[in-house]
Amino acid sequence: MEGIDIGKMKKEASNALLKLIEEPHNDSFFILLNTTLNILPTIKSRAILVKIKKKTAAELEIDNFTYNFFMGVTSEIEKFKHLNLNLNTGYSYSEIKNAIKKYDETREFADKINIYKSIRDFISNRNSISSLEKIFFAEEILRGTTDKTLLREIITYFINILGDIEGLEKRLELKGKLKFPINMKLLFIELFSSI
Repeated sequence: MEGIDIGKMKKEASNALLKLIEEPHNDSFFILLNTTLNILPTIKSRAILVKIKKKTAAELEIDNFTYNFFMGVTSEIEKFKHLNLNLNTGYSYSEIKNAIKKYDETREFADKINIYKSIRDFISNRNSISSLEKIFFAEEILRGTTDKTLLREIITYFINILGDIEGLEKRLELKGKLKFPINMKLLFIELFSSI
């Protein structure tokens, strides 16, 4: 059985799920998975919420840097442990398009790590990057892929790595707009130029 994150459902699908939950067959129950609780309030109100705690770095037998690099996502950490890669080697933010294109073609986890490295390089150099370079960075991401799932992952990674830096609420609001038909270019430019 494969789980689907219900936070990624469109409004129509959420409404259909709500109808199914409200009128279940006898002896039926549903297990809904969500990482953000970004779901219809009516679905939340009819559910029993069970928070599943992430494993710690010690439980996963890795250092804190690696744990934070992968935002504590166990599946990615387990994949990484089977690779012989150094997370400290650089991958420039100026190469983000190449990293994304390569991952888009191969779907190899090692290529996804290069996307993460590019984002981290952008964040660590953000104070010395001009506004035009920030816009170019956003455009390069969009030139690299049209895969909305990957674009959401990039935004999620970016926001999580930034953490509580000023403007977090605005960035989360921008991320929430991904559920609607929006101009992705404007969203990415606003997101990356705001730091």
